[in-house]
Amino acid sequence: MVSENTAKIFKFLQGADGPKTANDIATAVGIESGVKGVTGAVNSLVKKGVAERVEGVVTETSVVAGEEITTEKAIKLIQITDLGKTATIADLDKLGKKAPADAQ
Repeated sequence: MVSENTAKIFKFLQGADGPKTANDIATAVGIESGVKGVTGAVNSLVKKGVAERVEGVVTETSVVAGEEITTEKAIKLIQITDLGKTATIADLDKLGKKAPADAQ
């Protein structure tokens, strides 16, 4: 059985309009522990193949000594996979589990 946070995050990602940061997810689903509370649930979803981490870029502009400086920073984003778009919460328990080894 998946945790309550994992289920919330999964449903949020299914309805999301694209990749999201862990902070965006924590805020949207009300996880008080923030990114820390999202990480374990996302790891579980990634292992099950219903979510994935993708590279993103954030552009930041700052003013130093009157001069505008623009920098780009690589970040990780989280998004639903094609499998995740059609999976249900009940499916999550079955996904990512190894079949028991045959007894010899």
